[in-house]
Amino acid sequence: MDSVLTYDDVLDVNFGQASICIDACFILAFLDSNDPRGDAVGNVLAKWHKDGICRIGIPVQVVSEVVHNLFKNFVLRAVVSATKIQLNALRGRKYPLTEEDKLIGEQGFVKKLLRFAPSKVVLEIANGKRYSLPVSDLVKDFKKTFPAERAQLTPMYQHSIKIFNDYIATLTDDFGFNVDILDTNQSTKDVAVSYMALFQLEIFDAMHLATTFCNSYDYFATLDSDFAHNLYSGGHQEY
Repeated sequence: MDSVLTYDDVLDVNFGQASICIDACFILAFLDSNDPRGDAVGNVLAKWHKDGICRIGIPVQVVSEVVHNLFKNFVLRAVVSATKIQLNALRGRKYPLTEEDKLIGEQGFVKKLLRFAPSKVVLEIANGKRYSLPVSDLVKDFKKTFPAERAQLTPMYQHSIKIFNDYIATLTDDFGFNVDILDTNQSTKDVAVSYMALFQLEIFDAMHLATTFCNSYDYFATLDSDFAHNLYSGGHQEY
């Protein structure tokens, strides 16, 4: 069997009682209704359920990555919603807004967050010409300028954590997987450093793969093309 499995390969392989470690992008694609890869991830999870795999592992760094990205996406949506509300009030053109968009965007602290976002960038996002914003810097500036209102961000953090916890519940309750959150130690770090040198991986990618190896998982599932490398041979199977 090849060490790197494509989507089509995964659908053909019987995973039996295998254990599989999953990457942040694998989780985020499933959670994002606008990500075209989400359906493919759902198909893979259904295949694993049918095959009766025994364990799903999630590296602790992946947990932090996922929650952080969910938080950034929530802040981004709030800022864009606030921008659309303002533009709708000023211009003839009307941006479509859901009730949730209105609820988020009309909050006072979100309007203050908007002060720290480059208006041109936010407008490009609102018009579908751009998809990212330096959210971390924006939030830091808000906390620094309005320290008494830091607690206003709490629901955003709680919302992000809830989405992740709901995802874990989906894996355990709907798919019947046993899910483990996998920690790291010095051995994991040593293996990760080796992977960086051998496979030219970034540190986070190397840590995820090392966590898979050190916890004796059979497969590592990711959507990151950096792992589809000709140097891989045996020992791990990646999706």
